[in-house]
Amino acid sequence: MRAPLALLAAVALVVFAAVTTPGPAAAQAGPGSTRTWSIAPATADGIDGRAHLVHDLAPGQAVTDAVAVTNHATEVLRLDLYANDAFTTADGGFDLLPRADEPVDAGTWITLAAETLEVAPGATAVVPVTISVPADAEPGDHVGGVVATLVTTSSDGASQQVAVEHRVGTRVYLRVDGPLEPRLEISALDVRHHGSLSPVSAGSVDVAYTVTNIGNIRLSGRQEVRVTGPFGTELGRVVLPDLPELLPGAAIEQRTSVSGISPLGRLTGEVTVTPVDLDGEVEPEPTTASASTWAVPWIQLLVLGLVAALAVRAIRRRRGSAAPTTAGTPDAGAPEPEIATTAPG
Repeated sequence: MRAPLALLAAVALVVFAAVTTPGPAAAQAGPGSTRTWSIAPATADGIDGRAHLVHDLAPGQAVTDAVAVTNHATEVLRLDLYANDAFTTADGGFDLLPRADEPVDAGTWITLAAETLEVAPGATAVVPVTISVPADAEPGDHVGGVVATLVTTSSDGASQQVAVEHRVGTRVYLRVDGPLEPRLEISALDVRHHGSLSPVSAGSVDVAYTVTNIGNIRLSGRQEVRVTGPFGTELGRVVLPDLPELLPGAAIEQRTSVSGISPLGRLTGEVTVTPVDLDGEVEPEPTTASASTWAVPWIQLLVLGLVAALAVRAIRRRRGSAAPTTAGTPDAGAPEPEIATTAPG
């Protein structure tokens, strides 16, 4: 049975926090619950201090590792274990597919020595993990995780029992030998100018775009956006925070605004992203994309038009007041009229 939306949101928050925190990640069976457990990379002797399970492997190679599950509660915990593929969330977070979704990549390469655990209060159980890379595995990064989960029941508003899964995971990073292709792609680039209502103030340019990891290794990236005007003159530049970890195939939307940009006609927004290999093995080339927009200075043109109209009106008034008055004045070039007289006879 599906959990209510509020409960699902709470579970999602637990999973997100658990799989992104270095070191032993812990989960709690609901707000206020005393049932708390954690999972971390380990050796046969227990937790070994690693943040994640990380291996460089050749196609067809297998390796044995381990995870340690610790019960921080005061009661016995019965937990389920499973492995699954990782993915990048829409906001750039790291997460693992839920148990109901079948793995198709790294999650299928991971075999756990136990799928259920009963852990005593304060105890730690070490579970061997076998990672077997298929002989036809593609080169590059394949990422998954191992999850320790506890299912509890709760009542919804209709007094029905619902199952809520609380889970915590540790990451598994696998790099398969072969050619590495660190490539980021910029798409859906949109550039728009927003003018100011003040004729003496500049506006801003909003830039939105999507960055997709089309390579075969996980990447971050350094980002820079600049705006140019006529003849390629630079009008503004912004350096954005680095991209979060993008797994192969992942995409993330980015937005920024470059202020102090006057409406000078055709403007161009240019985005440059320099990929960063998070394992430090390769130095990728930057990728660039650009798009243009028109920024017409409507406010300035309106003000200029009003000033011109007022100037023309003032000139016309001045000319009208300076013109000579000709009413009642005889024409100097016209002959004087003859006056006829008659003598008395």
